[in-house]
Amino acid sequence: MTKHVRRTWQSAWPWVLLFRVCNAWFVATYFDPDEFWQAPESAHAWLHPGTTQLPWEHRARLRSAFHPMLLVAFAKLWPTNIPVMTSARMLHAGIACVADLAAVDLAEKHAGRSAARWTLVLQLSNWFLCYAGTRCFANGIETAFLTVSLAMWPERKMGTILCAAIACVVRPSAAAACAICSLLVWRAMPWIRAIGVAMATSTFVLALDSGYYGELTFTPWNFFVFNILQGGADYYGVHPWHWYLTNAMPTMIGLLVVVIGMGFWKGPRWSLPLAAAFVWLFPLSMAKHKEFRFALPAVPLLHVHCAMVITSHMSRGNKTHSSAFAHGSHTASNRMSSKARVDSPEGEGKHMAKNMPTVLQRIGIARLPHVFYELTADPSQTWATVGMLLMQKNIRLVVVVHLLLQLPFSVYFCRYHQRGAVEAMRWLRTYADASGYPVSRGAATHHMGANVPRLQFNPSSDGDGTWQSHWSRFSEHRTSDGLPAFGVMVLARCHATPAQSFANLHTNVARLDCTPPSHRQNAPPSIASAQMSHCKEVLGNVSESDCFEWNPRAFASEALARHPVDFLVIFDSARNALESTLKLHHCRQRAQFFQSHFSSDGSLEKYVWVYQCGGRGKPAELQIDSQR
Repeated sequence: MTKHVRRTWQSAWPWVLLFRVCNAWFVATYFDPDEFWQAPESAHAWLHPGTTQLPWEHRARLRSAFHPMLLVAFAKLWPTNIPVMTSARMLHAGIACVADLAAVDLAEKHAGRSAARWTLVLQLSNWFLCYAGTRCFANGIETAFLTVSLAMWPERKMGTILCAAIACVVRPSAAAACAICSLLVWRAMPWIRAIGVAMATSTFVLALDSGYYGELTFTPWNFFVFNILQGGADYYGVHPWHWYLTNAMPTMIGLLVVVIGMGFWKGPRWSLPLAAAFVWLFPLSMAKHKEFRFALPAVPLLHVHCAMVITSHMSRGNKTHSSAFAHGSHTASNRMSSKARVDSPEGEGKHMAKNMPTVLQRIGIARLPHVFYELTADPSQTWATVGMLLMQKNIRLVVVVHLLLQLPFSVYFCRYHQRGAVEAMRWLRTYADASGYPVSRGAATHHMGANVPRLQFNPSSDGDGTWQSHWSRFSEHRTSDGLPAFGVMVLARCHATPAQSFANLHTNVARLDCTPPSHRQNAPPSIASAQMSHCKEVLGNVSESDCFEWNPRAFASEALARHPVDFLVIFDSARNALESTLKLHHCRQRAQFFQSHFSSDGSLEKYVWVYQCGGRGKPAELQIDSQR
């Protein structure tokens, strides 16, 4: 009876899962607003109606309810006072584990167990996967299901189609790469089943999102219209077409780009994972707006190919050495026959070239003239052998240096870079716990007090078809002029700090709106309406965030005068400009948190500051600056 051989992933999965869970707990920094403001904030609003504000994407119906639904289902397994972000991180740790194991299985199927082990090493050591892999991005789910889909092909074609369909549900942009891959293998693709799965998936998404938004909604179409037809994503930055190849990939996989280059030189030049990675990056490169996390699904595939290259070069070197040493143990008859074959100078040169590793290891100074003769006897074969040995040594050096660089990068980006935004919100939560400041705690969010009404969650409207302001949903605290007052006001770039899904504060939090131009007609009222009017006269159709950056002192003066706050969160770039305004409103510094040493967009924010502002009395006389 044949003994069943356990595959590498079957033996490694408990340790990989433990590693990713620890990885999720280790991450304590801010990477991208979507980590907090897409699915986690929707899940928080689902679980605790009326306690949070939702970003503009939900007013535009660009986001499917599938990802928030997963977070809600998983959050139900945790205590009710645990923030949604905590449970979501644990779920995404498991999803990252699935991606790791799928990459290992893919490598073992195509190149054997040695390649699978190298893939596991590269996956777990990669700094970018440690930094972004366990965050609450839809890209993480997309990466896992696309890698599993590729690992199943072609033995389990139906599984491949289903996993690809789930990836498209989570990220509609995955449909382009999946369509290209299907066309490349069109002869082997079961098209009837694939079309049936596509129709069933579209029906599921239509039903789910229509129920979520309260009217007929197909989010993949809205996503396509906004990003492709309207070019709305360009508002958040544009990059050249080659950015993923020349910028993103070298950053994300480091020196492994050298290993890929070595593979093009000495093989293997191409593989299924490498081809799939390029197919994935091709449609992404056509879009003007690019981000590192969009290319996340390509990283495991490139790791698999690099593992195949490393294994191939290592095995070639081992075979060369073993054949050289085996030659020394030939029988006397073999040695005689070998001697007969190398009696001629040409035959002897070929014999020495074939066993060049033995020559390189055992020659002495006295044999240098003879070695020079051998090198000139058959230079092509000899130098190919020498080049192979140098390649083997170089690839080992590249891999070792690559692995050594991953640890400091992982520690810095996971623990220090852009940590201040997270620490500021955590400090507010800790202060609330210690001082009795109102904080949402489980079932208490369903009866939040006489001053905060219970609102049924609806991300698009408040019953009458109009979108209320993003503060009046949370509190009925008013000034003498009937304007809302806030517990916390964040005056920074849009979504610059985590939201309620992380902080879980039971108070109204004011933030600057950054709705793109195509959807600003439905933007909520500004907290500094007079200054916003002036900004639009001077700058055109701008957002609150743009107006604040243009003239922070004027904007903050009006916002604080009209809407008194308890706590104010600001960044370095605005602190100096707001010094006189902070004194006017009796704001005193309570906390300071390190943010970053550098910035990718040129606006360095070294610290995040938390101020406590005194009193909710009569607002100071409003002064609007007409000059920047």
